[in-house]
Amino acid sequence: MEILSSTPAPKRTRAARPKSSATAHGETAAAVPKKPTVRKKKTEAAVASTDVGGMIATAAYYLAERRNFAPGHELEDWIEAEKQIKTLLK
Repeated sequence: MEILSSTPAPKRTRAARPKSSATAHGETAAAVPKKPTVRKKKTEAAVASTDVGGMIATAAYYLAERRNFAPGHELEDWIEAEKQIKTLLK
């Protein structure tokens, strides 16, 4: 008759990565040059539209805050914020 233990099985762990032969013997591996990253530059219009959108969102937030974030007026807040920001930017 076999007696079963109530202890859980040990957790499995990942095996350690084997060291390369160069680093295993105390030598340093040759550095592999990285490819240069290419970053796209934003156009002025793209930057300006992003900034204006953020300004409108912030203004709409503060308008909603003034009325204690009562639901049902989100569109009104956004339209009013657009008017305010467009007036400021003229």
